[in-house]
Amino acid sequence: MKFLFILLFAAFGLNASAQNADPKVTKIMQQELQMIQKDLRSQDKPQVLSANQTSQLKELLMVKSEKVNVVRASNQDKLTKSLNLDKIFEEFEPAILGVFNSDQKKAYKESARNKRRYTKKN
Repeated sequence: MKFLFILLFAAFGLNASAQNADPKVTKIMQQELQMIQKDLRSQDKPQVLSANQTSQLKELLMVKSEKVNVVRASNQDKLTKSLNLDKIFEEFEPAILGVFNSDQKKAYKESARNKRRYTKKN
């Protein structure tokens, strides 16, 4: 963006000073402007990778993605073990699925009744 501003400023400066300036100075300024334009054009070109560099880059990306997947899997295992998700699911599975046997229904009703009694007293 700075280069574009410099380029426009230089172009306007050339036009304004071309009428009053020495032809040698004008020519030097035009050459500098052309060099700036060449530099800008060369920066806009994408870098082309060789086939060997491309294959190396692909291999590197594959290795990194495999490492990330391994780390994610191990972290998931650690999380599952630390939270004991299997035990939690076994405990709450009937409630989650909406299936209660008679003992569980009685225990649920009793705990609900106790909660109501406790909240009424306080």
